Amino acid sequence: MRLRVLIASALSAMALAACGGEAAPLTLEQRVPDAGVAPGSEPDPVETRVTVTGVDQLVADIPSVTDGDLRAFDESGFVSAVRDARFYPSEPGDAHAPDAPHLFTIVLRFESEQGARDAVEQMHQFNLRQCPEVCAFDNSEFDVDGPPNALGAQRIAIPETLVSSTTRGRRLTCM
Repeated sequence: MRLRVLIASALSAMALAACGGEAAPLTLEQRVPDAGVAPGSEPDPVETRVTVTGVDQLVADIPSVTDGDLRAFDESGFVSAVRDARFYPSEPGDAHAPDAPHLFTIVLRFESEQGARDAVEQMHQFNLRQCPEVCAFDNSEFDVDGPPNALGAQRIAIPETLVSSTTRGRRLTCM
Protein backbone atom coordinates (compact mmCIF):
# COMPACT_ATOMS: atom_id res chain seq x y z
CA MET A 1 0.00 0.00 0.00
CA ARG A 2 1.29 3.44 -0.80
CA LEU A 3 1.34 5.74 2.19
CA ARG A 4 0.75 8.69 0.00
CA VAL A 5 -0.67 8.91 -3.43
CA LEU A 6 -0.27 12.13 -5.32
CA ILE A 7 -3.37 12.96 -7.25
CA ALA A 8 -3.15 15.49 -9.99
CA SER A 9 -6.27 17.53 -10.02
CA ALA A 10 -7.20 20.20 -12.42
CA LEU A 11 -9.51 21.64 -9.83
CA SER A 12 -11.62 24.61 -10.69
CA ALA A 13 -10.82 24.91 -14.36
CA MET A 14 -12.93 28.02 -14.54
CA ALA A 15 -15.32 28.14 -17.43
CA LEU A 16 -16.00 31.77 -18.12
CA ALA A 17 -19.23 33.24 -19.38
CA ALA A 18 -19.71 32.99 -23.10
CA CYS A 19 -17.56 35.43 -25.04
CA GLY A 20 -18.72 36.78 -28.36
CA GLY A 21 -17.24 35.60 -31.63
CA GLU A 22 -18.11 32.98 -34.18
CA ALA A 23 -17.07 29.79 -32.38
CA ALA A 24 -19.31 28.56 -29.58
CA PRO A 25 -17.58 28.28 -26.21
CA LEU A 26 -16.71 24.80 -24.99
CA THR A 27 -19.29 23.11 -22.82
CA LEU A 28 -18.35 22.15 -19.27
CA GLU A 29 -18.20 18.48 -20.33
CA GLN A 30 -15.77 19.35 -23.16
CA ARG A 31 -13.43 20.92 -20.59
CA VAL A 32 -13.13 17.72 -18.52
CA PRO A 33 -9.92 15.75 -19.27
CA ASP A 34 -10.35 12.43 -21.06
CA ALA A 35 -7.90 9.67 -22.08
CA GLY A 36 -6.57 11.93 -24.84
CA VAL A 37 -5.50 14.55 -22.29
CA ALA A 38 -4.63 12.07 -19.52
CA PRO A 39 -3.08 9.08 -21.37
CA GLY A 40 -3.28 5.82 -19.47
CA SER A 41 -6.17 6.97 -17.28
CA GLU A 42 -9.57 5.30 -17.04
CA PRO A 43 -12.94 6.67 -15.89
CA ASP A 44 -13.35 6.11 -12.15
CA PRO A 45 -16.20 3.59 -11.65
CA VAL A 46 -16.78 4.73 -8.04
CA GLU A 47 -16.58 8.51 -8.24
CA THR A 48 -18.62 8.99 -11.39
CA ARG A 49 -19.28 12.25 -13.21
CA VAL A 50 -21.72 14.61 -11.50
CA THR A 51 -23.28 17.75 -13.00
CA VAL A 52 -24.83 20.37 -10.72
CA THR A 53 -26.66 23.63 -11.31
CA GLY A 54 -27.04 26.26 -8.64
CA VAL A 55 -25.43 26.66 -5.24
CA ASP A 56 -27.94 24.36 -3.49
CA GLN A 57 -26.86 21.33 -5.55
CA LEU A 58 -23.20 22.29 -5.05
CA VAL A 59 -23.57 21.77 -1.28
CA ALA A 60 -24.20 18.05 -1.71
CA ASP A 61 -21.16 17.62 -3.96
CA ILE A 62 -18.38 19.42 -2.05
CA PRO A 63 -17.86 18.20 1.52
CA SER A 64 -16.69 20.62 4.21
CA VAL A 65 -18.14 23.63 2.44
CA THR A 66 -19.10 26.38 4.89
CA ASP A 67 -21.95 28.87 4.79
CA GLY A 68 -19.33 31.53 3.99
CA ASP A 69 -18.11 29.49 1.02
CA LEU A 70 -21.66 29.15 -0.27
CA ARG A 71 -22.35 32.86 0.10
CA ALA A 72 -19.11 33.66 -1.75
CA PHE A 73 -20.00 31.31 -4.61
CA ASP A 74 -23.52 32.68 -4.79
CA GLU A 75 -22.18 36.26 -4.83
CA SER A 76 -19.66 35.28 -7.53
CA GLY A 77 -22.54 34.28 -9.82
CA PHE A 78 -22.09 30.49 -9.78
CA VAL A 79 -24.14 28.85 -12.55
CA SER A 80 -23.13 25.18 -12.88
CA ALA A 81 -20.35 22.63 -12.42
CA VAL A 82 -19.16 19.23 -13.58
CA ARG A 83 -17.09 17.01 -11.26
CA ASP A 84 -15.27 14.03 -12.73
CA ALA A 85 -12.65 11.49 -11.67
CA ARG A 86 -10.21 9.28 -13.57
CA PHE A 87 -7.73 6.77 -12.19
CA TYR A 88 -4.43 5.37 -13.42
CA PRO A 89 -4.35 1.56 -13.18
CA SER A 90 -0.98 -0.04 -12.29
CA GLU A 91 -1.18 -2.00 -15.53
CA PRO A 92 -3.43 -1.30 -18.52
CA GLY A 93 -6.76 -3.01 -17.96
CA ASP A 94 -6.31 -3.45 -14.18
CA ALA A 95 -9.36 -2.91 -12.00
CA HIS A 96 -9.93 0.31 -10.10
CA ALA A 97 -8.00 0.59 -6.83
CA PRO A 98 -8.73 3.30 -4.22
CA ASP A 99 -5.00 3.91 -3.66
CA ALA A 100 -4.18 4.27 -7.37
CA PRO A 101 -3.23 7.77 -8.58
CA HIS A 102 -6.34 9.72 -9.57
CA LEU A 103 -7.14 12.82 -11.59
CA PHE A 104 -10.04 14.75 -10.04
CA THR A 105 -11.54 17.62 -12.02
CA ILE A 106 -14.20 20.14 -11.22
CA VAL A 107 -15.15 22.65 -13.91
CA LEU A 108 -17.21 25.60 -12.75
CA ARG A 109 -19.20 28.14 -14.77
CA PHE A 110 -19.93 31.66 -13.55
CA GLU A 111 -22.00 34.52 -14.91
CA SER A 112 -18.94 36.71 -15.42
CA GLU A 113 -15.17 36.62 -15.76
CA GLN A 114 -14.81 38.57 -12.50
CA GLY A 115 -17.01 36.03 -10.72
CA ALA A 116 -14.74 33.25 -12.01
CA ARG A 117 -11.63 35.13 -10.79
CA ASP A 118 -13.20 35.61 -7.36
CA ALA A 119 -14.02 31.89 -7.23
CA VAL A 120 -10.44 30.91 -8.12
CA GLU A 121 -9.22 32.72 -5.00
CA GLN A 122 -12.08 31.30 -2.93
CA MET A 123 -11.33 27.70 -4.04
CA HIS A 124 -7.60 28.20 -3.47
CA GLN A 125 -8.22 29.31 0.11
CA PHE A 126 -10.67 26.42 0.57
CA ASN A 127 -7.98 23.95 -0.57
CA LEU A 128 -5.42 25.39 1.86
CA ARG A 129 -7.78 25.32 4.83
CA GLN A 130 -6.85 22.81 7.53
CA CYS A 131 -9.29 20.17 8.69
CA PRO A 132 -11.48 21.26 11.63
CA GLU A 133 -10.45 18.27 13.78
CA VAL A 134 -7.82 15.57 13.22
CA CYS A 135 -6.38 15.92 9.74
CA ALA A 136 -4.38 13.40 7.73
CA PHE A 137 -3.03 16.04 5.33
CA ASP A 138 -0.24 18.55 5.16
CA ASN A 139 -1.45 21.46 3.00
CA SER A 140 0.91 23.79 1.12
CA GLU A 141 1.01 26.02 -1.94
CA PHE A 142 2.99 25.38 -5.15
CA ASP A 143 3.72 27.36 -8.32
CA VAL A 144 1.70 26.41 -11.41
CA ASP A 145 3.33 26.41 -14.83
CA GLY A 146 1.21 27.20 -17.83
CA PRO A 147 -2.20 28.77 -17.27
CA PRO A 148 -1.92 32.45 -16.35
CA ASN A 149 -3.26 33.40 -12.91
CA ALA A 150 -3.54 29.73 -11.84
CA LEU A 151 -2.99 28.96 -8.15
CA GLY A 152 -1.79 25.64 -6.71
CA ALA A 153 -2.48 23.92 -3.40
CA GLN A 154 -1.13 20.53 -2.40
CA ARG A 155 -2.52 18.08 0.15
CA ILE A 156 -0.14 15.28 1.04
CA ALA A 157 -1.25 12.46 3.33
CA ILE A 158 0.73 12.29 6.57
CA PRO A 159 1.53 8.60 7.24
CA GLU A 160 1.27 8.95 11.04
CA THR A 161 -2.32 10.19 10.83
CA LEU A 162 -3.74 8.00 8.10
CA VAL A 163 -6.96 6.46 9.32
CA SER A 164 -7.74 4.26 6.31
CA SER A 165 -6.20 3.04 3.08
CA THR A 166 -8.54 5.30 1.11
CA THR A 167 -7.08 8.52 2.54
CA ARG A 168 -4.86 10.05 -0.12
CA GLY A 169 -2.91 13.18 -0.95
CA ARG A 170 -4.15 15.63 -3.57
CA ARG A 171 -2.41 18.20 -5.71
CA LEU A 172 -4.93 20.87 -6.62
CA THR A 173 -4.72 23.53 -9.29
CA CYS A 174 -7.16 26.42 -9.44
CA MET A 175 -7.23 28.19 -12.81
